[in-house]
Amino acid sequence: MGGEDLQDLRQASEEFSAAVADTSALADRVRLLQEDLVAGLFGMNVDGIPLAGNGHGFLVVVIILSMMTALLAYLAFGRRGE
Repeated sequence: MGGEDLQDLRQASEEFSAAVADTSALADRVRLLQEDLVAGLFGMNVDGIPLAGNGHGFLVVVIILSMMTALLAYLAFGRRGE
């Protein structure tokens, strides 16, 4: 194995290590966001707001939030191929 091959292997190893570290950090952020979202949804105080008296108010809010999340995800990630 030549010196240039060894240098390429070291560089690839460093890039792979950085990618693994970035992936781990991203997974931690996603886990925190998920915990915040779930705690925020189930911890909502709905007294005095629209849909508070509706038996399906929570479900309506979840559907609206899901639709908004899907739209934002499309706008953020779906247009990359264009």
